[in-house]
Amino acid sequence: MADTTTTINVPGVTERLAGAIKEIENQEKILYDITSVVRFMDDAWDSEAQDAHEAKYMATRDEIIKFNQSMKDYLRFMSQYAEDCGAADDSLAAALGAIGGKARYVL
Repeated sequence: MADTTTTINVPGVTERLAGAIKEIENQEKILYDITSVVRFMDDAWDSEAQDAHEAKYMATRDEIIKFNQSMKDYLRFMSQYAEDCGAADDSLAAALGAIGGKARYVL
């Protein structure tokens, strides 16, 4: 019979997920800074080329924002799932410990 054991390193998983969320937040801060530069350029440089560049940038930025939000939602979901698995495992271990502690062996 194949081994069907699933092992989840809950602290490791939640740490990696939190790190990924932090990286997305850092990227969002950088995106904000870049947007400030693009908007400054729009104020400082009035031309069709600049207008086209800004429009393209803003459309791309909006897609990046949507992607980041979906990734953060997914990472938070996975973090909650890992925590729920850990809690279920702890609960089951406690229940099994309670059963084992009360069991009597009869020969």
